[in-house]
Amino acid sequence: MPGSSPKSPEPEYEGDYRPAPSDNPLAHLDPVNVRVEPADVLLWGDPANSESFKTLISHINHERCGNAAMCVGAAQGALEYAVQYMGERRVGDKTLGDFQGLQWKIADMATQLEGARLLLQRAVHMAGPHGTPPALETAMAKTAANLAAKFVCDEAIQLLGGYGFSREYPVERVYRDIRGLCIGAGTVEIQRNFIGTSVLKGATPASDGWKSRRA
Repeated sequence: MPGSSPKSPEPEYEGDYRPAPSDNPLAHLDPVNVRVEPADVLLWGDPANSESFKTLISHINHERCGNAAMCVGAAQGALEYAVQYMGERRVGDKTLGDFQGLQWKIADMATQLEGARLLLQRAVHMAGPHGTPPALETAMAKTAANLAAKFVCDEAIQLLGGYGFSREYPVERVYRDIRGLCIGAGTVEIQRNFIGTSVLKGATPASDGWKSRRA
């Protein structure tokens, strides 16, 4: 945008850390003397008409699906890296993958991740071409994806032991990335508030398992 404001400095990061696509780079923006033309305004504010706000807030469902997708993808990477590591790391004449207790960890990680992925796919499918994902299913998908990502990435660190939080290995970075995603686009607590109040008021998700389905 043309104006007299100085160019914002490039963000600086500590060590090898670089933000995930959803992160906000640490940069200063000083919009002094920047003129905003009427044609630049996408949504006009009007105290007597909330349609603009409704249009804006409706797109949060898209953001939540994107957030959930990043969590699922990050957790998938952490899970697969942990599986690879367990097949290579040996203790005596066995690999870590030979121990039943650690197999259970992988089972829980994979199961929780697949459940989140299916909820996300349902929400996106219900949007249809150029549509908006429904709010209830989207909130459920984001909640499941955030919790699954936290669980999977935390367990991946645990399975790698001391290597898990070393920057020489990728899982500590993945955990830092998804931790921010659990806050963006509405925290897990906010999603739970919405899901709980919606269900108590009679709303039901798109599932045939509910005895009395109501939109």
